[in-house]
Amino acid sequence: MSCDRCSLPVGRFRSHDHYREVKRTINDLVNQGILREGGLENPNSPFLVVRYTCRECGQSWLVTSPDQNFLGGIEAARD
Repeated sequence: MSCDRCSLPVGRFRSHDHYREVKRTINDLVNQGILREGGLENPNSPFLVVRYTCRECGQSWLVTSPDQNFLGGIEAARD
């Protein structure tokens, strides 16, 4: 369950512009100290997947960056 400060939209990105918009929001939350960036989830994966964790409630998300064929998305992490 996420808190009021860290709610992120879960699901696929609709476009590369949508990804950039969400990524900007995530970067703002990191800069405000609300989210912590955990680095690459699996360096051997063909996709760039980064874990972000809320410093208040502990909720984590996995953010998959888009490439030419895959739009990426956000999913709630299962620890």
